[in-house]
Amino acid sequence: MKGDFAALRREDVAVGGETVVTWVLRAHVTSSGDAVSTIASTIWYSPRYRLAVQTHAQARGSFGGMQFQSDTTEKLVSVTPS
Repeated sequence: MKGDFAALRREDVAVGGETVVTWVLRAHVTSSGDAVSTIASTIWYSPRYRLAVQTHAQARGSFGGMQFQSDTTEKLVSVTPS
């Protein structure tokens, strides 16, 4: 498994009507062996809340001759605990 990580920029993200200051991080991970895959992720991390407020990941690869791919996005709807 190999990984490459970088801090790209600072960016404000709206979460539940609040502007949250984030750092945009990039992660690129590859694996080899029985399962071969590449995953490229972008993470909007809030130092204030110490959590990712938004993520986007794209994956593709193969396992046992079967091809797979995914494209997922997650975003918090609030930074206030319920």
